[in-house]
Amino acid sequence: MIKNKKLYRSQFLFGNVILKKEIPLQDSTDISILIYQGTQKFSWSSMARPDQGYTVNSNKLYVLNTKHTIKKACNRYPKRSISKSICSTYSR
Repeated sequence: MIKNKKLYRSQFLFGNVILKKEIPLQDSTDISILIYQGTQKFSWSSMARPDQGYTVNSNKLYVLNTKHTIKKACNRYPKRSISKSICSTYSR
């Protein structure tokens, strides 16, 4: 969540913010998006479709320091466009 040019790690319940914590950006120089893909096979499914599975894509946003030794996780987003808009807001 971005509010007043500050970046917050936040959790929502039914569209309302229930928890908000500011992410300090003083020592941070880079923002990175890491893409994760999780899959699960349904081994208990019927014989008609033995290769049936479920895939979840996730984009995690990280704030890095100059040497990339300290990594602070911001949030996880299902869509890459949301992550890119946050990166473009804080690009220097």
